[in-house]
Amino acid sequence: MIPQNELMDKMVKFIGSETMLKRHKNIRVDAKVWSMLKDLKNKDETFNELILELLNKRTRSIGNKNIKLIKFNRKKKFFTLITYNQTICFEFEYNDIKSTKNEFTLDLKIKKIFQGRKIYKPFEFFGLDNEHKYYSEEFMKVYLKAIELALETELRVKFTPKHINPLNKSLFPYDNIALWRQFYSEFNLSEESFIQDIQEPLRLIDEKTNITEKWKRSIAQSKISKILNNDYEFNQ
Repeated sequence: MIPQNELMDKMVKFIGSETMLKRHKNIRVDAKVWSMLKDLKNKDETFNELILELLNKRTRSIGNKNIKLIKFNRKKKFFTLITYNQTICFEFEYNDIKSTKNEFTLDLKIKKIFQGRKIYKPFEFFGLDNEHKYYSEEFMKVYLKAIELALETELRVKFTPKHINPLNKSLFPYDNIALWRQFYSEFNLSEESFIQDIQEPLRLIDEKTNITEKWKRSIAQSKISKILNNDYEFNQ
């Protein structure tokens, strides 16, 4: 059996920087590598999510030939959303970053949603997977709230009144990239995290105009479309 670190090396050879920047590309792998990936993949996990998780352990230094290896453990946390007298709990997972305040990415994923007597996967609840969360305003609000909670938990940094929208002091404008930039700068947080965890997902919201009819139907039939509107109340 191929060791996991050797498997990662093989994948890096197949996936160039240009490929990783684009969301839809095909890659060729050995049959043995494919079998290894299939064995490693969890039942509710896509191959894309598996490869991203493996590659997340490796960061390349841009502009030189050095390769720096950073290994992150994954942590889980929960928060609760209350709306229409219903309590919904979100389980999310992210990189343990306590020892890497200035150099990290959270790579945060919503994993499970608990509502009533049922447990949903993101696709069942939002009609989307984590890779396409930017198609849903509801999914993005949940994702960015989870980012806030992860940063507060790991680094003891917290949004203060000066970060709150002066026009609506009860609600942090999660889609306001300027306030996120201010927040990351004030606490000297990782630039890579700002780009990957905040800037890129917010940028992709503009691609909602390219959403396919398949995704539109999926969102319309999702659980959250039936029970939520845009008035959120978040509780940890």
